[in-house]
Amino acid sequence: MTHLPIRILVFTALIIGISKALPLSAAIPPLSPQQLKKQATDIFTGTVTNVRSSDQKSKRFKNGSDFVDRIFTITVRIQKVDKSATAKAGSIVTIEAWQPLGGGVGLLGPQGNVPIPAKDDAITVYSTQPKERQRTETSPDSRADAIVYVPLLPNGLVINKQNRGTPRPATTTPPQPNSDDAIDNQTRINLQRFSNASSYQFMATFALFKEMLENEWDEKLFRQFEFYERLNQQAVSSYQEQYQDDKTWGPWFRKKGTFQQENFKKLVPYIQKRRKGEALSPDDMGSLLQLQRQITAQLGK
Repeated sequence: MTHLPIRILVFTALIIGISKALPLSAAIPPLSPQQLKKQATDIFTGTVTNVRSSDQKSKRFKNGSDFVDRIFTITVRIQKVDKSATAKAGSIVTIEAWQPLGGGVGLLGPQGNVPIPAKDDAITVYSTQPKERQRTETSPDSRADAIVYVPLLPNGLVINKQNRGTPRPATTTPPQPNSDDAIDNQTRINLQRFSNASSYQFMATFALFKEMLENEWDEKLFRQFEFYERLNQQAVSSYQEQYQDDKTWGPWFRKKGTFQQENFKKLVPYIQKRRKGEALSPDDMGSLLQLQRQITAQLGK
């Protein structure tokens, strides 16, 4: 990963102010082991006894969006407690995790909680401050405590030993490699981080171009940021070529690159109109807004 274009990541940081105008919550890079230990209020290991899932309208947005989240209710029999004021060894507790569904398969790296364990997996839980369960909820295990533990985002659920005979819960993120010759974990984390930065940059660049198209057109500024976006697309193409034989990351970067390139091209008619000195029509602005919503549904949840 030493050839990762640093300018892309720097640019992402520079345009955070632009991207904050978008109705989204950006994907969070994986936390390091040190960060997990420092940020968690509860840390314990155990075995998953049950996993249930249900889909519901997302509560993460204040604008009444139609995004849908998949909520995972996971029960765990605790074997060892490293840090907690409430969790006890031998007890069965409830974990609540989530992943976004709205807009189809997401194109970011980690979204929500990644990964989601399956029944009989041995896991370590790094949880934020636990909350009390709703009294109306029916527990899948009558011995489960009346407390819900919420894992840190995105990787507060660590699978120590996977039961390969158990079906994996459906998720919206790339499947984790399980072959002996799969890429190492640090490379996978770095690829996810790059994927996050690439998507974040694309959304922010689109927001900037949309603002200029609808208001004052600045050709010099456009050319400068178009250059950065071309670097972004070239980097995605580079990783697609590098990992084309990997069953996880080959299709991942191919779909990601195609999506970003196709949506970038959709701006061309509007750009040509502004270069001629013409103002966008109300229909043009409506189409741009719809396109931005579609991009947000795919890249930022």
